[in-house]
Amino acid sequence: MTTNAAPGVIEVLTKWHWGGNFGRTRPMESIEQKYNFLDTLVSRKGALRFLIYSSKLINALRAVIDYYPGQDLLGDVVEFNEPFIFLVHHWDKLEQYKTNHPPQHTAEYQKECNEHIDLLLGLLDKYVGPEVRREKHRHDQGVATFEYLWMLFKPGERLFVKDRVSKTLNSCLLDRIKGGVVDRKEKPYHLSTWDIIRILRQRRAHEMEEPSRNKP
Repeated sequence: MTTNAAPGVIEVLTKWHWGGNFGRTRPMESIEQKYNFLDTLVSRKGALRFLIYSSKLINALRAVIDYYPGQDLLGDVVEFNEPFIFLVHHWDKLEQYKTNHPPQHTAEYQKECNEHIDLLLGLLDKYVGPEVRREKHRHDQGVATFEYLWMLFKPGERLFVKDRVSKTLNSCLLDRIKGGVVDRKEKPYHLSTWDIIRILRQRRAHEMEEPSRNKP
């Protein structure tokens, strides 16, 4: 299904599977009008995709997402796939960007860019907002669900991982998280990290002999 949320700015794509091993990408409205038998079929909704065409919105995303392994932000069109981990992790920063534009941005540029940011955040809130807020509430209570465990692991953040053999805690940077609902597959989460090489201090004793009073 293709939904033109804002032509020339953002496009929302959804793939549906039903009746066997094939999928359709026709507009859902046309399917319902012409066939009216979706309820009788075994249907499954695929992952959502946001295609972003607005150069102003893409530049704003580049400004707030400073570490994005596995996420391409360099093209003329930027794509984000459900569950939109990069957008969720930078939701607040993108909202704050609306009042923290670089000084070279004109008032007209800021106005249009902020409108595009609002469109994106509105879509994000529509599709994943309720679940994200419920999970954040769980975090405030000190608990989390496995399904939304990825919300606790932001790429680029520092982690302490216990070594399976030595049982010591090693410092590392999270590169990316895969598996689970991130890949929409029933499999464990997999964290890819960069080890941090620490500079260690070593204590040494240095004697300072008192000069002989008999020496000149």
